[in-house]
Amino acid sequence: MKKLRYILSIFIISSFIISCSKEDEVKKADENVIPGIKILNESSISNSKIESWTSYASKKMKDQNADILAVSWDVGDFVKEAKPFNQHKVLLSKEQIEKLMTGISEWLDKSCLGNNGKKEELEKFRGYIENGADASSQFDICPKSRIILMGFTKDMNEENKQSLVIHELYHAFQQDLSDESCRKSRDKSKSNHKWVVEGGAEYFAKVVTGEMNNKDGVSALLKQAYENYNEDKDTSISGSGIAGRGAGGIRLMIERGWLKESEILDGSFFHNCSSETDWSDDNSNVSKIKNLWYLIEEKNGKYVFTKAALEG
Repeated sequence: MKKLRYILSIFIISSFIISCSKEDEVKKADENVIPGIKILNESSISNSKIESWTSYASKKMKDQNADILAVSWDVGDFVKEAKPFNQHKVLLSKEQIEKLMTGISEWLDKSCLGNNGKKEELEKFRGYIENGADASSQFDICPKSRIILMGFTKDMNEENKQSLVIHELYHAFQQDLSDESCRKSRDKSKSNHKWVVEGGAEYFAKVVTGEMNNKDGVSALLKQAYENYNEDKDTSISGSGIAGRGAGGIRLMIERGWLKESEILDGSFFHNCSSETDWSDDNSNVSKIKNLWYLIEEKNGKYVFTKAALEG
């Protein structure tokens, strides 16, 4: 029995040392990260435009601490539904695909990933690009190494593409998305993490896109929330179109004085696990918002909250 206990204790200690070693390696890799945004673009939108969008958005951040790679391409006609992204006709040439993959590979070399991790990510990303995925996602490769993949579809106009770029970029600005301590603190039964994270990104995208195009971004995000609700009359804030629903919920929190808009627009709300610690169902204000977020109406060409939403 003593021998067994000795072996078990050695195993536990060894596991702890290995775990700590890997964690130290990640931290060390992150220490060497130089924050910035690199563009790999093979879409019909010019590099200069995408760079101007990302530059405008990043300047709003209180602390942009990540090395971000933004990858974009065009896809053709819809082929079939698939997960995690639908499949479309591939428009890229083999040369364009390899150019993107080489750029991604070189960027991953600077991240915390080892050879096996890098290989897995490259295979996954190649699968998306080679199969015409309408990608719209951010991947937290390491805490301070983020990659954005965006496959622009034929039905997207330039403003739609701009909004998508800024939405996904904001996810890369959300520092606590890759904070393991945030995940450990999460009570899944009471968590509102998903709609807060998606809503925050959509709120930022709509407001910033509005600024860049001289439009009312708040009215635009409330219109989206209104339409998301009216598609199926589902009052769940986590229902279909969760980003629009969540943005509506965040706007209602702001209008009721329970959240500072500046914390969303400069990204600081997502620095210290607030989406987990402050926005659980234990917060009575949050629970109220989840019951009122969809009470929106159109007035004089703009979308606003009803009196019931603001006073209920």
